[in-house]
Amino acid sequence: MPCDNVTELMRVVLDSDDRLLHYRLLKMTCGGAVGAESLLLDRLKGRAVVELLSLHADTFCRESVSQTDIEEFLSLKHFFALKSVLEAFAGRQAAAGDNACTLAGINFDQDRVTIDAEIAVGVVTDLIRSCGHCGGG
Repeated sequence: MPCDNVTELMRVVLDSDDRLLHYRLLKMTCGGAVGAESLLLDRLKGRAVVELLSLHADTFCRESVSQTDIEEFLSLKHFFALKSVLEAFAGRQAAAGDNACTLAGINFDQDRVTIDAEIAVGVVTDLIRSCGHCGGG
């Protein structure tokens, strides 16, 4: 049965220095991974939030190894979803409304921050189209 709900769930975990420890992107309806649940973790783990927020899609794509169109689309989907969560967490965009991210919760521990969010897939797809990759523009 195909999924009709196009909302996805993202969990982002940062260390005490605001560096990316882990993230996952899952479908809200079935809990299945979007491509791979942590598709970009090997490339982005350990990077500071400020560095990730300043990373432009063109730079990100140039850093990528040769990919199929589907791999590039999924990579950009993860990239924009992660960036939207971090923008909301940092107060750079509203954490609800017409934005890609709606924050669902933030949990602070001694050594980490866990951010849970809902991702509006349509908004992320529009971001991918507007960046000019994946044949969208």
